[in-house]
Amino acid sequence: MKIVARGQLLRQELAYESWHMQHCLGQFEDLEVLTGGYAEYYATEKEEGMLRLLSLRDAHNKPHVTLSLERDMTGTGWRIEQIKGKQNAVPIAKYADDVLSLLNFLAPSSESNPDCLNMGIVYRPELEQDQQLQQETGDLYFYFHELKHEQAVESIVFEHPWLLQRFPVETACLNWILLAGRATQDTELPQQPTEHSIVQAVRQYQKQVRASDLNSLQQFPYFNLPFQFKATQAPSFARRMLMLYLMLWVLFWAMLSRIPIIKGCFYGITKYCYRLVVSLRNSGYEAQRWALATGDVIYYRQGILQEVTSEKLQSEVFEQNKTQYLSHLNRMLEIKSNSPIHQERQLLKFLKDYFVTDQLDQIYQLSYAKAHQHLRDMIVFDHIQKIFLMRLLVQFYQFSEQVAWSYIFASAQIIQDCCSNWESLGDAYVKGRELILLILTSHDENIDRSATVDVSRYLQHHQNNWDYLAWDLSFLQELQLEQAA
Repeated sequence: MKIVARGQLLRQELAYESWHMQHCLGQFEDLEVLTGGYAEYYATEKEEGMLRLLSLRDAHNKPHVTLSLERDMTGTGWRIEQIKGKQNAVPIAKYADDVLSLLNFLAPSSESNPDCLNMGIVYRPELEQDQQLQQETGDLYFYFHELKHEQAVESIVFEHPWLLQRFPVETACLNWILLAGRATQDTELPQQPTEHSIVQAVRQYQKQVRASDLNSLQQFPYFNLPFQFKATQAPSFARRMLMLYLMLWVLFWAMLSRIPIIKGCFYGITKYCYRLVVSLRNSGYEAQRWALATGDVIYYRQGILQEVTSEKLQSEVFEQNKTQYLSHLNRMLEIKSNSPIHQERQLLKFLKDYFVTDQLDQIYQLSYAKAHQHLRDMIVFDHIQKIFLMRLLVQFYQFSEQVAWSYIFASAQIIQDCCSNWESLGDAYVKGRELILLILTSHDENIDRSATVDVSRYLQHHQNNWDYLAWDLSFLQELQLEQAA
């Protein structure tokens, strides 16, 4: 109902609303004559036409939600001032639909009102300023989880993760983003058995992390991730030989054919045959090669692509340039001493925070336009780097290869979930690198933008893994949570 009373009757209405809702709308200093206090402001603003008050009530006239509108910046329209439930809390979920319908009927502006977003309700014009909105309905206000634009949902949830308690939205990429943000580490997320409950899995792992021996790097503590990776079911050798034979036969006829459509397929058939030959040569190592290939731009940038392109973590080129690569590893892990205790402490810290992207929670502080749309880019770039660091850990700190591959495969899964193909991975690498550099330097004009050139040149390289490795290789076949001890 709309509160339209004036004079003493208006003050009685405000006091009645405040008594039931236990908020300050009708808190008068003098309860006998209903004057003074917080309520005096609301009564005065309402009578002067600067405030509109609405109360959502049941059949027994009992209030459940109080909504106030105030004049907008133009002085001619209205904007949301507050939407409050009992004791100034967020209105309970059962009244959200009614509030949503009321907002669409009144059509006020939002101007980033926190009470509106607290209910999981977003304002279309504010989103349209940042990204192309993919939405089935044309409503001015709607629930954030109805967005078809996944990155917009991810941005809203990352900034306000508690919204998932009211409106669960489960996607693989969203889980990784929540896990990567330090601001969400103390947030209680819904414990629902979903297909991709990786957030809860890794948090369970973090609780169970323990060192078996802190006295020797030779016996580095073993960490069991609470999810398991099954071997990839690749086509059998005989099947791939048959496929290669058939494709070579088609290739032969394509070379001789005068039919334009067959001749036009010549390049595609040749490329497919090359992929088959490579997969035969590297049978059983597809997952390893895929995971390491995510960092090919880094290796190409350093001029070591050919020497490290394999399924092995260690490389002679790392050892030959030990000073350079060990210095990089120690800088990234903040290892500042040769003390074994200090080194292990930093390595343990690195593992404990492995799934956290340090700069992710700073993205909203950037003046960079639409920076919050690039949460995925920062995570992808971060895990490309972490795979590289895992290789250096195995090379220089005798880190267990078996454990390293568990982390690397987890990173590979994150990268795959946050990108759609190798091309989008390259794009995420460029944007993520530039955003992190912007956070670290705070000067857009000083950012090194050579990554775009690096990716372009890598794609033209004759030993380009991205050109023949299938993108949709599966790493995470089954997720199994370990029972807490």
